[in-house]
Amino acid sequence: MSLIFCAVACLVSWALVGLIRRVALNVGMLDVPNARSSHRLPTPRGGGLAIVIVTSVAAVVDATSTPGSARV
Repeated sequence: MSLIFCAVACLVSWALVGLIRRVALNVGMLDVPNARSSHRLPTPRGGGLAIVIVTSVAAVVDATSTPGSARV
């Protein structure tokens, strides 16, 4: 996997987290703090979904585009 490939995956992940955050704020998908929470203000949820999606797609693209690698 090349450094450019990793950099592109990071940038796409960053952009997708921002998009999901805006959507979460607009639709009210917030984690409202309670007594056990580590935060005090409502926090948007779903950013981890972007990271999982980009990591999964990057792994499949890398596995299918690298000569001699195991096919997914």
